[in-house]
Amino acid sequence: SDVCSSDLGYALHHRGYEVDNSSRFLYLSDLYVRPMARRLGVGRALMAAMAKECHRVDAKEILWRTHAGNKEARAFYAGLGAADWRLGTTMWVAADVLARLATSRTRASGKR
Repeated sequence: SDVCSSDLGYALHHRGYEVDNSSRFLYLSDLYVRPMARRLGVGRALMAAMAKECHRVDAKEILWRTHAGNKEARAFYAGLGAADWRLGTTMWVAADVLARLATSRTRASGKR
């Protein structure tokens, strides 16, 4: 993971590759701006740094997750020109399911 940061916030991200459109992307894991610095352009500056990093590593897009109910974040990102991802929704496997999956028997291997 890499970090675009200042004393007022950070954008934690890592590189990825999207096979559906054959392109590199950056995945934004976390965008944080200190409460006293919010609404001062820090978040926009961090996202601009992310865009510059995309150009540097030849990435074509930035992807991230935002909780559907986080209207403030969604409005912020929409103001940057972001839109809901066209290729699908986020899926996850919780810890208890992950443990079962890791020990499950598969037909292909015949093993546990």
